[in-house]
This record gives sequence, structure tokens and C-alpha cells, in this order.
Amino acid sequence: MTPEEARSLAEEEGMFYIETSAKEGTNVDRAFCIVTQQLLRKTLKGEGVPRVRDRKKRASIMIDGVEIGADEGHNNKSSNCAC
Repeated sequence: MTPEEARSLAEEEGMFYIETSAKEGTNVDRAFCIVTQQLLRKTLKGEGVPRVRDRKKRASIMIDGVEIGADEGHNNKSSNCAC
């Protein structure tokens, strides 16, 4: 897929598009900032649905049909996560 095709598809789907390169470090921080800003904006507008997934109180939020929150390995001693 060319960048032009990706940009067009993102526009059709109402998503943002940004070219990144983890190898070169191009726009990676900017992409995370944009996503974070959009999530916060939607949350503050009340567009997300806060949820508690289980009795261990793992919080998450549902935005545009996507659940965002702590994964199952969070705070798990056997995982490589430093959280």
C-alpha cells in the first residue's frame, strides 16, 4: 500500500494518518502524542465507556469499539513488563 492509498483509506474511515519509522525514530513520539490527545479528548467528552473488567479491578475504557486498558500480563511477575 502506498502512502497515498493509506492516507486516503484513513480519511475514508475517519482516522488520522501519519508516516512513522521506528528504525529512524521518525514521528514515533508524535504519533503516540496524537493518539493520546485523541483518547483524552474523547474521554473528556464522555464518548468512552469506562469499565471494570473483573473482580481484580482492572480498569479499561471502550472508545469507538476498542477496549483500552491494562492487559492480562500487567503487574505479572512472569512477564517482562516493568510496570
